[in-house]
Amino acid sequence: MKPTVSVGIITYNHAPFIRQCLLSILEQITQFEVEIVVGEDCSTDGTREEIQRVMAEFPGRITALFHNQNLGALHNGYDCVMPACRGEFVALCEGDDLWNDCHKLQKQVDYLRAHPDCVLTCHDASVVNEKGELVVESRLKNHEKKELTAIELGQGGYVLALTMCFRNRVRSFPQELYKSPNGDLFLCVLLSEFGYCHYHSDINPAKYRSHHGGVWSLRPQIERWKNALITYSQLIKYLDGAGRKSLRDFYIYFSIDQQETIFIHCLSHRKYADGLKSFFNLIGFTMRHRSMLAAPRAAARLIRMAGRIAIQKKMTPTHQT
Repeated sequence: MKPTVSVGIITYNHAPFIRQCLLSILEQITQFEVEIVVGEDCSTDGTREEIQRVMAEFPGRITALFHNQNLGALHNGYDCVMPACRGEFVALCEGDDLWNDCHKLQKQVDYLRAHPDCVLTCHDASVVNEKGELVVESRLKNHEKKELTAIELGQGGYVLALTMCFRNRVRSFPQELYKSPNGDLFLCVLLSEFGYCHYHSDINPAKYRSHHGGVWSLRPQIERWKNALITYSQLIKYLDGAGRKSLRDFYIYFSIDQQETIFIHCLSHRKYADGLKSFFNLIGFTMRHRSMLAAPRAAARLIRMAGRIAIQKKMTPTHQT
């Protein structure tokens, strides 16, 4: 029997957390069939054995994809887990996160069925540490807790992956996705072709785990900005080939703003070599994606920024101790 919802989970070295993750899904109360598809990416800490123990306790409820070699999160998720999801709808969670509302899936599916022009629903999540202790009550700012039009979804409206439940419409994934550090954003862009995103205020926040083994949670901000730029460049390439010109142009201008932010950050923190590199990166990007004439204007703008930063630093008093 084909399930209504497939819950896709990717996991790697999540032994302390994977049981709690799986139980939070197995405890869902629904009027329909739910399958759980776990991609276990050749962990070295006993994650696989923990999954097998849960599978023995709940026979027939979990499909486990045990890889013989580490594939990485993107290939694990989009080459293995997603194609194995047979449901009309797909929900996502990672092996170190968990859900916190046993009616979550029922609420999301009810909304999707009642609104055929909606492709995706989501909700809020809190942040917890290794021990499950609350660190941050909400990962979303108040202005982010809202419905997103298809355009806003495609432009990167903030959607938390562990809260997503969406129509199983995307069955193949472009090569550009696999070169993108932020696969979640890329997925939202793909889904935006099919409708809007609804925000559920009636679902208890999921729990996003921040810990030293996490992929993103403890990375420096500058590294996140640089990874975002890589994703934007791949999106620009994909959107150009897909004929989605207006969204492509959005990411071109968004990339320019992001590169200016990196330039200012580098100069403000006296990382002048990195600042010079970001200067030439932005000029080259502007020449490729806008025009030769736009490049000198971009250079002049950056030079004015650098001048203002230099003046501010000169006027800032030095405190002696």
